[in-house]
This record gives sequence, C-alpha cells and structure tokens, in this order.
Amino acid sequence: MSLQAFALDVSSETAYVINRMLHKDPNQRYASYGKLIDHFKYAIDTLTASTTKPRVARERVVVESQSQNNLVGILTLILLALLLIGGGLAFYYRDRLLDGGDNANAPSAASNALTSNDRASVEAAYEDARHQIVAGQYADAQESFKSLLQRSDLTQPLLNWSRLHYGMTALLNQQVADARVIFGNLQRAGIYSNDAGERALANLFPETGRNLADDKNIPAADATKLWKKDTFENIALFLFALKDWEQGDFDDANQLFDAYLAGRPPAPFQWIGDYAPIARKCMHDFALYAPLRARRAAGNENPSALETAFSKARGQLQTTGRIVEAFFTAETDLAGGKAPVGISAEATLAPLPNAATARAAVAPVPTPTLAPMVARDVHDAETVRWQTARESYERMVGLSRFDEAQSVLDHIQLTDPEYRRAHNLIRVRVGRLIAFKRMLINDINAHAGYPKPVTSRRGNVYPRGIQLAANDSFQAGTPYGTIGVPWTDFSPQTILAVAAYYTDAATNLTQAADRRWLAANYALETGQANEARSLAVRAAQGNPEYEQEMEQFNGGKGAAAPLTPGKPVP
Repeated sequence: MSLQAFALDVSSETAYVINRMLHKDPNQRYASYGKLIDHFKYAIDTLTASTTKPRVARERVVVESQSQNNLVGILTLILLALLLIGGGLAFYYRDRLLDGGDNANAPSAASNALTSNDRASVEAAYEDARHQIVAGQYADAQESFKSLLQRSDLTQPLLNWSRLHYGMTALLNQQVADARVIFGNLQRAGIYSNDAGERALANLFPETGRNLADDKNIPAADATKLWKKDTFENIALFLFALKDWEQGDFDDANQLFDAYLAGRPPAPFQWIGDYAPIARKCMHDFALYAPLRARRAAGNENPSALETAFSKARGQLQTTGRIVEAFFTAETDLAGGKAPVGISAEATLAPLPNAATARAAVAPVPTPTLAPMVARDVHDAETVRWQTARESYERMVGLSRFDEAQSVLDHIQLTDPEYRRAHNLIRVRVGRLIAFKRMLINDINAHAGYPKPVTSRRGNVYPRGIQLAANDSFQAGTPYGTIGVPWTDFSPQTILAVAAYYTDAATNLTQAADRRWLAANYALETGQANEARSLAVRAAQGNPEYEQEMEQFNGGKGAAAPLTPGKPVP
C-alpha cells in the first residue's frame, strides 16, 4: 500500500522513494546508496519547484475535529522525517556493494529471522554456483555468483564466501583487473565478526582480499609459510596460485598449486579440495613449458627445431590464457619475429570502424557448411586444443565480448583439415558479431537512444529505454535519470529486438539487407535459430548474394561446429 493512502499531501515523488525503500520484495528496493540519494534529490527538487505555484488543496473526507486534524498533520510530518533520516542512515552504514553486485552485511536480527527454507534456498544457490566452477563453466559461475550477491537473505559467512568465489571466477575467466576490484572490495568490507570463535575465519577474507587486490605477484615461499594448507586457509593458496598464473608468474603459481593439492582441510571445509582438477591442469601445462624454457635459455639448440618442440607441446596444453601467450611468444621469437599459424596477419579479420562498412564485411564468403563429417582418427592433443578454444569462444560470446572471442580463435593452431575448416567458419562469424555490436552501438548513439521500454533478465523495467551504448554497458532510462546496465543484463532476445527497431526503419533496401544479415548471424550464435532463419531469408530477399550461405541457417546454434570430426555436437 502506498504512503499516499495515509498521507494525502505527500508528493508522488517522495511517496515513490519511501515506498520503494520499504518494499517487501528486497529485489525491488534500492540496490545502492547513490541511487537512493539521486532519487531523494529529484523528489526535493520537484517539491521545491512546486512551492512557487499556488497550492491547490486536495479533497479530503473530514471525520475528525480541527484539533485532531492538526495533530495528525504534525504526526505525519514527524513520521516522514524519521523515515527519511532512518532510511538514509540505514543505507549509509551498510557495507559497500561489491562491483555493483554485492549486498551489505545483513543485520543480526534479519539473520535470526531467516527461516530454514530461506537458508536452504541460498545455500543451494551457492552450491550450484560452486559446482559450475568444478564443471569448468566459469562464465556461468561468474553470473551465478553475481546474482547470488544481490540477494538480501545472504548472511555471513556465506556472504564473504560468495564474494571470494566471485573474485575466483573473474580470475578463471582471465579478468585480472576485475578480480582486483572485487578482492579490493572484500578487503575494505573488513572483519564481519569479532566473536572469538569466528575471528580466524572472519580474518581470512580481508587478508586474502588484500593479497589479491594489488598487481604484485605472490611469492610462493612467503605464502606457504604464512598460510596453513591443512585449514580453511588452503583456499587462499589456491587463489594466490590462480593470480600468479594469470599474471604470468608460472613458477610461483606451480609451487602454490602444489601446496594447495597437498593440503587436507578438516570438516566442514573439505569442499575446498573440489578445485584440484583446475590446479592439476595448470601444473600439467607448466610441466610442458618449464623444460622447453630451460632448453631455450641454454641457447645451444637449433631455433627451428626448438620452435617445432614448442609448437608440438602447445598442442597438449589443457588451459588457456597466459600460458598460451607464453608459448606463442617463444615460437614467434624463435621464428625470427614471424607469428605462428593462428595469429598471422592474413588470418586476422580486420575490425569494422563503423556500421557504414558493414556491407563490405558481410559480403558472401565461400565457407563450408556444418554437414556431418567423415570420422577420422585425430590426435588427442588436437581435439583438446580445439575443444578448449571452442569452450572459451562460447563463454566470450555468451558475455557479448566478441573481440575477446576473436582473440581466442586467433590464438590457436590447427593442422587437421576438418578442424581448420570449422575454425575458419567460426572466425568469419565472430567478425560479423563484432560488426553487429558496433552497428548497434552506433545506431543507439546516433539516434539519441532506443525509446521503447526494456526489461532486464532480472525483471527490472526501464521505461525510457536505452539512451546510450558502449562496448561493455548501456545507459538505461528510469523516471529519475539513467543507470548503467551491463550487456549481459539484457537477454539476446532483447538485444535483437533493439537492433530490429533501427533495421526496420532503414529506407535503403540494400542497407536493410546487410543489417538483417548481421542480426541473423547474432541470432544464430546466441541460440535463436528460428529468428536467425527468418532474418536470413529477409536479408537474402534484399540481397540475393546472401542465398549462397543460407544453408548454415538450417541447423542449430551457429557455434556448433564439431568438437571431433565425424561426431556431431550434442
């Protein structure tokens, strides 16, 4: 029920702010102190402006005396003042939100009020997100922990464990800068409890955050002395190893992974050992790299032969990221500055400067279809390398980070003809994804925004549409201004609808066909098969040249090129 039902003279703007602060659904309350203040300022400005106009009294049924009426008015003003002050103080003293997605520490009273069903629900969500990490679904896990941190029923120490894992997923997704921000916020949140029984665990989080927040590598010799591998501190050794690994300090990372694997945390922390497969993969790759690095440093081998050894070992890598870059760097240097196959200038798709060049970018390319391939014996290393690249590619596409998806494809060398065929097909498609994204950004910014209401994945409605667009986020319109919304907060269906708005308004038939062709490719790569076929057909009607590639829209998801020759993707 709105405040105006009891206080008729309260402005609608003020009532909106107070009603939202007191909403029974936590997801409908303000997500940040800054946004609350912005809305308060808007309400105050509106109220101030209204004082210059003659006041028109609202009709009211009088059921009390004049003295009673005066008393009710005074009590209403006092209540409003207390609500405004109390609401502001409550937000001010909450813990700072983590990377725009964290909740503040829940008060002990709220914690005590949680039912067993509430606890079971949040714990199940936490475990599901953890299992995504174990399964290698790092991008999904990152989104799951981000969503989990927005829940108001997340209490300590599960709140800090979720924050810690959110930072872990950033490292696993090779987002080192983002991880530093997340861990820095964890450090600033401080110790959640001074209780003697919880002090050691409470201290783990800010101390771990402090070590992970800066850009310095973590020496293994120091960390293994200060952090106990047979307690819950074992998780810190794993995180320190991940940080060093992603920063290229493979030696210290290898020692830290080894210490982590040797640890035996007691109950109820045995789950920390679930991440052992990740550590073993990194150590496997280090075992390939270290002897080759030593042979190269010795300087007594033929560079061509050593380059071949690096290239062969690279085919056996089980991880991506900095270790792959180290191999490519070594091979390039040994080849006299010539890049290995997979990152040559000839193989790299040129980025599109703006939507006006889309026509040239989407000209039909004679690419193979995804028809079933004849089964062949392929070396396991080739399969692992292609599968790893495909998984990384799909993670980046799911996050709308198409430039990084292209980089994944550029950093892979394949020899099997069928793998190279599939690789070439997907490289053409990722170039079109980049063109689609840049076209959409240009359209939104050139036309002063997208005017129709949009709804996020979480159900948040932005009635004034999208007013600006950038490579990583949008500025969505609210009744009180704009708010930044990441690309990932909008579903691919919403993104496609926004793109269609500008395409349908195009008067040039050739340009409209090019736009629909890019949109069809985006729909195909994001699992919207029906929409992809429909857009492709309309594009071909506007430009018959596109009919040469129509067959690829008769299958499923565009990225579903075979993981193994002769074996369809499940």
